[in-house]
Amino acid sequence: LMESNGLSDEELFHTGLSHIQHESSRLHQMVIQLLEMSDKELHTQLMPLDLAATLNSVAASMSLKARRYNNKIITKGLTSLIILGHEERIRQLFINLIDNAIKYGQPKEDIIADAFLKDDRAVVQITNKGEGIIPEELNHIFDPFYRVDKEHSREIGSAGLGLSICQKIMAEHQGVITVDSEPGVSTTFTVSFTAYKE
Repeated sequence: LMESNGLSDEELFHTGLSHIQHESSRLHQMVIQLLEMSDKELHTQLMPLDLAATLNSVAASMSLKARRYNNKIITKGLTSLIILGHEERIRQLFINLIDNAIKYGQPKEDIIADAFLKDDRAVVQITNKGEGIIPEELNHIFDPFYRVDKEHSREIGSAGLGLSICQKIMAEHQGVITVDSEPGVSTTFTVSFTAYKE
């Protein structure tokens, strides 16, 4: 978008530049964390964290990429949902899940990011409409370097690490990640954590 619009859209240019700088720093940290993942557990101090606020922030930053593919990210549900977590890791979790929804979603279809409380669980669901995932692939999507049918992706060059990192992040937070998919209709990733009560 920045290449095609140049400086004619000043707001887009500055927003995009800020996003690139932030993502460059985040990716640098991700490489370090991937090296740490290979042999030992990542020890992080968990602090009270607003899951819904982090989700809204990530959705806003990812809206530029969604716009590139004629999608819109819609956030709904609670505006505050507290857990014990590590903010940067939870942010990375949502970036990976929303990025996946963009890559495998249909153009001109909304991506829904919903945050809600169910019993004593803080839950976030990311849903996109698209080709979906066949049952045979559902058993492998969290495996490192595994990629769902590349023909259904709107990008090339993915290493297939995103979902395995998501699973690792959930394990660090003693949370659960699941996926439900109806081929040809939609896919929903659900993450749930123990809600924090003061």
